[in-house]
Amino acid sequence: MAKTSIGDTDHHMEMLARLDPYRAVCDREEFSSLDDPELKAKFFQTGVNHLDLVFSLVQKHFDFRLRPTRALDFGCGVGRILIPLAQKCRHVVGVDVSPSMLKQAYNNCKSRNIGNVELVQSADLTNLSGTFDFVHSFIVFQHIKCSRGERLFKRLLSLLAVNGVGAIHFTYVDQQPSYRRAIRWARKSLPFVHNLLNVARGLSWDTPSAQMNAYNLSRLVSCLYASGCNAFFSILDGTPGMQLGVFLFFQKTIDGPNEDWRHQIELR
Repeated sequence: MAKTSIGDTDHHMEMLARLDPYRAVCDREEFSSLDDPELKAKFFQTGVNHLDLVFSLVQKHFDFRLRPTRALDFGCGVGRILIPLAQKCRHVVGVDVSPSMLKQAYNNCKSRNIGNVELVQSADLTNLSGTFDFVHSFIVFQHIKCSRGERLFKRLLSLLAVNGVGAIHFTYVDQQPSYRRAIRWARKSLPFVHNLLNVARGLSWDTPSAQMNAYNLSRLVSCLYASGCNAFFSILDGTPGMQLGVFLFFQKTIDGPNEDWRHQIELR
């Protein structure tokens, strides 16, 4: 298999969404297909729990109660976090690159009579307008090539309103043992290995695998600083010996470049 291009990545995410959208969102075997109503309820409860934790952390570290009016969930998938977010906000925009994911999200919102959600298919966020006072993305950027992901991160920061809050997750280091990295290289470079491993796992032979990318934390913090997000904290996650992640929480405190932030704070 040739080196994966940006277009291939988007196409692979759409293929995964068509094959099994819920498993593509949360890679746990119990969430495959979700024909069982109890399992489906359990799946969506994980989104409620996640968002409750996010809001409580914002309240604790930024010392104010987050009450978004207009919120954005980047990489919304089937609506796992989008749906509870819609219950906390006046208007929510869910963005995903996959039409099949968005179709699932639409059906899930409709079945719950949720009418304050706007779904947008976008690969680069250029078709979004206005600002948001809450921007969120969880376990999405790790599947995006870092150079492209940084551009998308900067775009999300530009869409954040002054005093708005963001919560965005990245993978920052890959600690997988060498044999796992070798398998991943073989899957990427030797198509027949990828096909055989799919069959061994009980998957269709041509099921694509999502990229895993580790971001440079210094570059991400530089993006925050350049966008006027002076206040931020982070939560580390991941599995030792595998990929490690960081959940960045930040608030945009300044409108525009960050060169005179000390002076602006003194004027308050």
